[in-house]
Amino acid sequence: MSALVNPALVQVLVSAFQLPADALRPEATLEELGLDSLAVVELSDILAEEFGVPIVDGELAAAASLDRLGELLAAKAGPLAAEPPAAEPPAAESPAHAVTAESPAAELFAPAAELP
Repeated sequence: MSALVNPALVQVLVSAFQLPADALRPEATLEELGLDSLAVVELSDILAEEFGVPIVDGELAAAASLDRLGELLAAKAGPLAAEPPAAEPPAAESPAHAVTAESPAAELFAPAAELP
């Protein structure tokens, strides 16, 4: 067993599940960390999205520890899994009063935009 948990896995667990980084010991299991079966499915989806490789929840459950899970991630994703996922670039700032297609007010103002 390695002395450290895969840094990419740590990043995902901390950001997606708000787990404290110091609780992520190599021998810790997902169950010990409080991740239930639904959280394991969500983790599977996140890992597939972040690293572009499918890791089914059964594989996650069979990994037995974070150390083994890190090894599985590295084996499937290769060098990409050695580093934490890149942070998304910040969204362009828009004025607080701007109405965008995603804002709740968009439906209210959409008919006005269609007037001649």
